[in-house]
Amino acid sequence: MKINEVVKEFKDWQSVQDRIATMLGNVSQNWKTAQSGLQKFEPFANRKPKRSREDMRKFQQMLITLGFDVGPKGADGKWGPNTAKATKNFQKTYGLSVDGDPGPRTMRKVDDLIMGRTKAKAPEIIANPREKLKRPLKAPQKLQQKAYEQGVYGKVLDFIAQFESVNGHYDSVFPSSRKPEILDMTINEVLADGGERVRDQIRGKRFRSKKTGNYWGSSAMGRYQYIRKTLKDVAQRMGLDFDKDKFDPETQDKIAIFHLIRDHQMEEWLKGQISDKQFLKRLSRTWASIPDPDTDMSHFAGDVLGNKAGVDSMSAKGLVASIRKDSPWYQGTIRL
Repeated sequence: MKINEVVKEFKDWQSVQDRIATMLGNVSQNWKTAQSGLQKFEPFANRKPKRSREDMRKFQQMLITLGFDVGPKGADGKWGPNTAKATKNFQKTYGLSVDGDPGPRTMRKVDDLIMGRTKAKAPEIIANPREKLKRPLKAPQKLQQKAYEQGVYGKVLDFIAQFESVNGHYDSVFPSSRKPEILDMTINEVLADGGERVRDQIRGKRFRSKKTGNYWGSSAMGRYQYIRKTLKDVAQRMGLDFDKDKFDPETQDKIAIFHLIRDHQMEEWLKGQISDKQFLKRLSRTWASIPDPDTDMSHFAGDVLGNKAGVDSMSAKGLVASIRKDSPWYQGTIRL
């Protein structure tokens, strides 16, 4: 490495250290007055701030009062990467699992602070974004069944199935079980079966909303865990015969590939026209176990069904990047 490059890197690192020191200094001044400032807030009482813009604004104001930075726009009532980072810092400071999601345990701690049961303390800032967080991830699965589709499409399907299905099996059904009978069902039959499984889950009272008290269930089915609404929509656009076409492995792969091409810009991603991050973000809007790269958590985190990302976003980006490099379309295209 040339001397001028070493000097530049050293100056860049000094700049980062200076910004961190300044930030920590400002935070130190803020949190000392937090205890009196918290008295103006009403307890959340198990409400999840991500479901209400007003509650999100209140949550952000509370974080600011405690000395956490929610970004240049301040308390705007919108969930984004800056608020997620502030939430992670809050969780680290108060000894909670660090996942960036204002879930039940985090909100109970917030209420403890508001009601004076817990005293405010100096914030601990996660200065290095690459720091390994204490996040409850599923262990990566060894796929016992590979995709029927070969090549780069098959690799993308295996990437999704690794975190969505039971060891890559096409007969996977929610929650984390298998039902071989679905492979011999027509599309109409598997849709009806999904509806019946939802009703069974509701009758079993397994998933209950703390907010409404209602019970919920999921119809997620197959290797790619499609719920009834999504499966019906994609199958209709493909022109499948609902009374003849079966939900077998070959059809499941065709449905997922069609969906990836039409709704997730898979071919544009393979050609380098959209970045790995953009592609991953699109995947996260469909598959709950794929993390949103901006928040490093599931797009559906905090829902009644307890959805969480099955992999951290940095690892996910590395996996999709390696798949694209193996694609016949990838020829060193500049990443966006």
